[in-house]
Amino acid sequence: MDYTNSKYTSQVEIKIKELEEESNWNNTKNINTVYAYENYLFSFPESKYVFEAKNKIQQIKDDLAWKEADTQATSESYKNIFLISLAEPKNPRPWREFKK
Repeated sequence: MDYTNSKYTSQVEIKIKELEEESNWNNTKNINTVYAYENYLFSFPESKYVFEAKNKIQQIKDDLAWKEADTQATSESYKNIFLISLAEPKNPRPWREFKK
């Protein structure tokens, strides 16, 4: 259907963009990898899910670092994960994530 000359053109374009963003976000959450979240952020830099995506990236990286340290199970590996966590800037969490 051609909607380009319709009075609803701008609304249709907004709805399509919202649906594509939501669909991509759901796919990204299902994949749940750093690469998927980074790709989502690249594709939708103004998304309402930007903070959540950044938080998920950090969480996945933290989990991977912990698993690596736990696999090595040495005092040095645990110290390294602690030092890395201090050095890496954490993504700011929006105020709405603190509300319960």
